[in-house]
Amino acid sequence: CQVVQRFQELFAQTKYKEAAELAAESPQGILRTPDTVAKFQSVPVQAGQTPPLLQYFGTLLTRGKLNAFESLELSRLVVNQNKKNLLENWLAEDKLECSEELGDLVKVGYAPDYLFLLQTILRTDPQGAVNFALMMSQMEGGCPVDYNTITDLFLQRNLIREATAFLLDVLKPNLPEHAFLQTKVLEINLVTFPNVADAILANGMFSHYDRPRIAQLCEKAGLYVRALQ
Repeated sequence: CQVVQRFQELFAQTKYKEAAELAAESPQGILRTPDTVAKFQSVPVQAGQTPPLLQYFGTLLTRGKLNAFESLELSRLVVNQNKKNLLENWLAEDKLECSEELGDLVKVGYAPDYLFLLQTILRTDPQGAVNFALMMSQMEGGCPVDYNTITDLFLQRNLIREATAFLLDVLKPNLPEHAFLQTKVLEINLVTFPNVADAILANGMFSHYDRPRIAQLCEKAGLYVRALQ
């Protein structure tokens, strides 16, 4: 294949930047393989120069998302160099493909600032932030950020629907210790989307919320039958 041949020529001429660009744009990503990564890895790094491997990853990042293998190798590099802030930015920008190995590496490498990541994603992608928050809620050892803090982050941006989607998912088990959050999700919806609150109450999902408080708000929202219940 011409592309592969051209890539090998550029490599032989130590034109690593051009080789990286060619690989990044190769049709169907035929050059984006572990083999190519190994090739860039094997180049001796000159003092004061960007390692060719980093040059390669940098080129790929400007063009989009890395595949699972590339993501893992790049993350290894930055964890070894103790540049965890780069990782956080790439994760927040959805530049890395998440895999179990990457998760393990990230966990072992450092404890990411999940709150910062969530805030970053929230700025541009509210739905992505809900997904990220739900992913955190399912982490082994429990959610690294308190549910109430997560909810408040959505509410500060007036993202009622997103806050509700998050809470309805994490509160499914209907636990007594979530009484405060059950009350909260009903409260915010009674004030803004009474029909949503009505549906939640109709489903009988929750049984630990502050009943007098919610009855009062139901009345205000015109849900008199609910108030009586």
